[in-house]
Amino acid sequence: MRKKGLKALQGRDFTLRANMFINSDNESISVSEDTNYLMIDGDEIYIHQGVAAQGMLLRNFNIQGKITKMKIQDHGEGKRVDAVIYLSSPYLFKPLTVFLSILGENNEARLVFGTDRFKMRGAFVRTSESSIQTYPVVIPQAGTLWY
Repeated sequence: MRKKGLKALQGRDFTLRANMFINSDNESISVSEDTNYLMIDGDEIYIHQGVAAQGMLLRNFNIQGKITKMKIQDHGEGKRVDAVIYLSSPYLFKPLTVFLSILGENNEARLVFGTDRFKMRGAFVRTSESSIQTYPVVIPQAGTLWY
């Protein structure tokens, strides 16, 4: 799985289907893989955190951007693959950097928005093989607080 993840990242055909979300207060909840994901499709990146669990404060966010730079580091056989993804979007009012760690079954995306930090954990699939690619990603209007 680690090798497949590396290949998917290098081909920019990678989707992390999150089953766990951790907010900036380090509170974690189980979430649906169908509405919580990070998707890389060529130079485009989509990040969606869907409905929050009852009693837990989460900010919903829905981001579409362009990958401006991606660094991938393979630590060797049996060890994790790390990636740093920088993106730009006219809808972001804070810089956003994504740090990915791929271990096979256990994968994590850390999302850093200025001083806010979130994590998504789950399994990955190729974007070209994911059912998520058929779901539209709604882009907010300019000036809307959306995360």
